[in-house]
Order: sequence, then C-alpha cells, then structure tokens
Amino acid sequence: DNGQLRRSGEFRVIEDLTAVESTCLNIPDGKYTNRIVYDNNMNATRTFYDLSGNKLTIISGCFAVDAGSALEYERQ
Repeated sequence: DNGQLRRSGEFRVIEDLTAVESTCLNIPDGKYTNRIVYDNNMNATRTFYDLSGNKLTIISGCFAVDAGSALEYERQ
C-alpha cells in the first residue's frame, strides 16, 4: 500500500469450482477453477485466479452484492 508492505504470510492454491456462486458472475467453464487460500483461512472471502497467456486475473467477492474485486496483471 503506497509502496509499503501491509502484511506477509503464507498461501496455497486449491481447486475450487464455486467461482460462479462466490462471485455472482457468469464464468465460462474451465476459468477461475483455482482458489488462493491465505494463511490457511478457509472462511475468508474466496479469491480465485485465472492465468491466460501473459495475463493473470484475480477476482473475489460477489459483484452483484458488494461490487466484488478484480485485479488484472500482464507480463510485459
């Protein structure tokens, strides 16, 4: 945040096919099938990612209820 580390910890990636229900989005089959679990907190808001070519997209939250969150990164 503003060039400063806010927190650090561990994460793991697990298969999770609930992105449609968790994000309230229409998601094509085969996309956002992996979830990032931070600090072994399985009760936190679900965060999903998709890696396509040079682009990494991370989504979380229900877009219909709380506007959700989407971050997109592209390798140059």
